[in-house]
Amino acid sequence: MLTLLNYSASVYPLVEASELTFITVLVIIAFGYDRESALLPLLVGGISLALGGLVIASEISPKVQGIFMTNLLHGKPCILNHFPDEPSGMTRDYCYVGDVVKANARALAAGSGATFNIGTGQGTKTLELFNIIYSSMKKMRPSLSEELSRPESRQARPGDIRRSCLVIEKARRELGWEPEMDLESGIGMTLEWWMNEAGVRGS
Repeated sequence: MLTLLNYSASVYPLVEASELTFITVLVIIAFGYDRESALLPLLVGGISLALGGLVIASEISPKVQGIFMTNLLHGKPCILNHFPDEPSGMTRDYCYVGDVVKANARALAAGSGATFNIGTGQGTKTLELFNIIYSSMKKMRPSLSEELSRPESRQARPGDIRRSCLVIEKARRELGWEPEMDLESGIGMTLEWWMNEAGVRGS
C-alpha cells in the first residue's frame, strides 16, 4: 500500500527535512504489479500525488485528477479552484504510481531506514493537468463534448494549498531512482486502463 500525505509547508520546494503541517492521510493500493511488490511497506517520507488506474476506478481518492477523469467520462463539467492571483490553479507534483512502487522497492532493498522524497520534482498547474486529461480523453473518445474543454472557475477553498512540489535529489543520489513516466503518458495509461476496465471507451 502507498500512503499519501496531504500537507502544507513554509518552504518550497520541499526537502526531506522540511517542517510539515499534515492535513490528511490517504492510503491507496498500487496496480500493475504482483502482490508482493504492490504491498511493499512505504519507506519514503514525502510523496507527490500518485497517478494510477485503481485509485481512479475504485474512487478511493477524491484528488483532482480522479475528479476530472470521472466527470469527463460521465459528461459532467469540471471545476477549477484557484486563488485570485493564480487563475491557472494550484501547483502540484504528479508522479505515476508505478514509479512510486519502484521507489519503495529500492528503499526496501537499501534497508537504510532513511527518509526520501518521491515525486518528479516538477510542478504542474491544475489547468495544465486538466488540459492534458481532456486532450487524452478526447483522443480515446472523439465524441467527448467540446463544451467540457473549459473547466468552471471557482475560488480556492479553505485549506487549499498553493504549491506542493518535492526535491528528489536524495532519492536520485542514494537510491539511484528516477521517475520514468512523464505526466502525459501517465495520464494516458491511467485513462486507457480505467476505460477498458469500466467498458466505457465509447466512440
